[in-house]
Order: sequence, then structure tokens, then C-alpha cells
Amino acid sequence: MVSNKVIYNALNKDNHKRINIDDVVAMVSMYRLVSFDIFDTMIFRKVKKPTDIFNKVEEAIGQKGFANARIQAERKARTVHSASEEITFNQIYEEIDDDYVGIWEEELKAEEKYTYANECIKKIYEYAYANNNVAICSDMYLPKDYLANLLEKKGYVGIEKLYVSAEHMRTKATGRLFKYMISDNKLKADEILHIGDNLQSDGKAADLGMDFIHFIDGQMFYVKRKQ
Repeated sequence: MVSNKVIYNALNKDNHKRINIDDVVAMVSMYRLVSFDIFDTMIFRKVKKPTDIFNKVEEAIGQKGFANARIQAERKARTVHSASEEITFNQIYEEIDDDYVGIWEEELKAEEKYTYANECIKKIYEYAYANNNVAICSDMYLPKDYLANLLEKKGYVGIEKLYVSAEHMRTKATGRLFKYMISDNKLKADEILHIGDNLQSDGKAADLGMDFIHFIDGQMFYVKRKQ
């Protein structure tokens, strides 16, 4: 994981400009598609680390050891399926200890219970939805239909274009999920604005010719695309 210190050093470069929510709202009409990352962008978890969700599940089911078993199952799944860019939720639970095979539903319930909408990004989303096409683009093992339903419950309406790495077996980190989104919408990269929190994976948008807004610690930075 890249430290905040490294990130902020990168943001001091000439191609990063600090902007506010009104600036972004004013920008979105310039693009034919506005794309959003999900976790830590559209929605936040009410825990310090994503894996803390597994601790919440363990508490709910009263079965000690689940959190560690779930972490180990994901690691094993990524090793077993190392030839693929991404793994699926089902593949994770195929590798979990037998004692916890049926706990996947509790994990999905916990994700819903311990997440909430980012009101700043929600305002941008609502404006973009009213004035443009919008898309969701996420590196995530959770199922597409579940994520669409989760976002709707958190107040994000009208989601039709949802690109998830676990469905397409392509990731933003490699750029291949972004390339698929560009192709699927029959657009040029410079017609798309992407908004996300991860400077490495979401920032790949700028490398591919899209404009990119980096959302971090409640602040937004405009990153110019590579020419």
C-alpha cells in the first residue's frame, strides 16, 4: 500500500491541482461519460480497514476464527487463481475452512450494514446522472448485482453501467477494465472523466487518456491526462 506521504509528494507535481466540489460539478458537463469508483469513493465503510468487516461478521455469528479464516481464504484463492487478474467471491469461499462455508451471506449483510454514502461524491454523482451518462468502475471481488443493489440502498439511483473486475476478469490496476469500459461505450478516452481514491489503480485512467479526479481524505485533486 502506498503511504499518504508518498501520495502527497506525488500530488505536488504540476499535473495535480486541488479543486473543490463546485469545480467538479462544473466540469462534469464537459464529458460524455463520468465514471466513479465504489469503495472509499462513493461509499465508505464504518471500520478502519476493509478486513475489519470480517471481525464484525465473527462477532455476529459467534464463531471465533472466522476473520482469520476469511483472510487466509482470499490469499489462497489469489494464489490458486494467480493466472487471472481478479478472483470472485465464490472462489474465495471455495477455499475457506469447512466450518465457515455458509457464512458468505453474513459477510454480504455486514458490508451493507457497515457502509454509508459519501455525500460529497453523491452530490457529484447526482449532477452527473442528471446531465450525463454515468458509469461505475471498480476493482472488487463482490458480485456485480450485489454492488448495484448496495449502491441503490445507499442512495445512488439509476445505475445501468457497472464494470466490476470480478465479472470481467480485468482490473483498473492493469488498465484493462478501463479499456473495456471505453470500448463498451464506444467513446474516446478523453471523453471520459473518472473519479476515485486510489492513485495507483484509479490513476491509471490518466495514463490511458482520461481525465482523473483523485479523491483522498475528503479532498479532490484534478489530474491531467497524458497527452
